[in-house]
Amino acid sequence: MRTKRYAAERQLRAEQNKEYEESLKVDRAKRTAKLEKERLTREWALRRQQRYFVISCYRATLREENYRCDKQDRITIQFRFPNGARKIHSFSPHDPIERLFEAAHLHESCPIFFQLFIYPRKEIDSLPEWFRTIMAHHLADVIGKETSIEQLSNGNLSPEASHPITPWLRTFQEVGLENLTLVLVQNVD
Repeated sequence: MRTKRYAAERQLRAEQNKEYEESLKVDRAKRTAKLEKERLTREWALRRQQRYFVISCYRATLREENYRCDKQDRITIQFRFPNGARKIHSFSPHDPIERLFEAAHLHESCPIFFQLFIYPRKEIDSLPEWFRTIMAHHLADVIGKETSIEQLSNGNLSPEASHPITPWLRTFQEVGLENLTLVLVQNVD
């Protein structure tokens, strides 16, 4: 009788130990997953902070310049930012199109990651290569998939969009921007 009772207790204890080990494995897996998620979140935050630092340093180096151009020969552009703020800036038709990016970037209402459009909704490729690279990595983190730099040509995620001429070497005149053009600044963050 005792042997049966001891055997039943041993079997019960063995089942309880087995259930405990299985529960412990599940708890360890959950803890490992939680720690991995926290590590990835910290890495993402660090990468984001580094990107923001690079862009902030660039923004700090930009200076509001008065580009000398004749009153008759200038192109006046109005920027409209996501928060409704506006800025008017004048350019020479022979200025490189990257100056459009710089002028938008100087405004305090400009988001860190942005695209430029002329009204009605035509994209302007004025992003310098270094900014495209940073934005591609940022969007890869935000969207959760790799975004190639080529997909950011013309300031969007469309792989078919590309220009035969290096975008930042083109001028306002070559792009076709005219006087009193409205440029929309869109946040992509």
